[in-house]
Amino acid sequence: LLFVAIACGSISGWHSLVSSSSTAKQLDVETDAHPVGAGAMLSEGLLALASLAAYMIIPREQLSGNVGSWVAGAIKFTSPFLGGEAAVGFLRAYFGVVLILYALTVQALVTRFWRLVSTEVFQGPLSFLGQKHIATFVGLLIPLAFAATGSWNNLWLYFGGSNQLLAGLALMLITIHLARTQAPTVYTLIPATFMIVTTITAIGWQVVKVYLPAFLGTTPTLVQYPFNQYPAFSRAMDGIFVLVGAALFILGLVMAYKTYSAYADARRPPHTAPRIATSGD
Repeated sequence: LLFVAIACGSISGWHSLVSSSSTAKQLDVETDAHPVGAGAMLSEGLLALASLAAYMIIPREQLSGNVGSWVAGAIKFTSPFLGGEAAVGFLRAYFGVVLILYALTVQALVTRFWRLVSTEVFQGPLSFLGQKHIATFVGLLIPLAFAATGSWNNLWLYFGGSNQLLAGLALMLITIHLARTQAPTVYTLIPATFMIVTTITAIGWQVVKVYLPAFLGTTPTLVQYPFNQYPAFSRAMDGIFVLVGAALFILGLVMAYKTYSAYADARRPPHTAPRIATSGD
């Protein structure tokens, strides 16, 4: 489950979506796609490994939440070769700012991406949602609601699964293309199958073992702040995320069925129509 937990660091459907719909439109020439795309994912992999190291270097009893532990681990990891105890104060401020800037950068990216997608998706009577100011407002209002209610905790657990469903889709699209061009497909088909099966299973496990028991009241709710004193509200949020997880699970199954059906069609030998003789041939 490691690639589901550290979503973008190993392979990322989100990045494949962004690269095809936004990054590709910003390239000067098509040949820049390789260094830009590969460089971005190598950088993302380094960030994931560095973050994993920051958590692994801290003893379990000293863990103090995701944010605080990342900063504490980064300090412990780098201080021996960046000044020792004398540099701890500077490193704490430095890594704290890095974490804040990372969050702001991600929010800015998601807001821009929401604006881009809104202009392409909302057509007809809903075209006003694609207007850049309205799209920006909506794109900021949704995360504000999640942050204010504390339900972002629920949403975040689904991030890895939904992200890697997109990654499985991207790998299957590549596999289908290779099959149509009669190229070897085993190198992409095996990881695509592993990712799709593991991700769908992880989403189903989260629904059954995490959200559904919280909704039924057999385990504590995940929504902790600031409405934990309102059990009915927390129960309702857990119920919403049961539905979200069920929808993701069903979409994953539908995606798997359609992509593997398309792959099977692409593997069939091409049909050549018989030549019809005409006078003069």
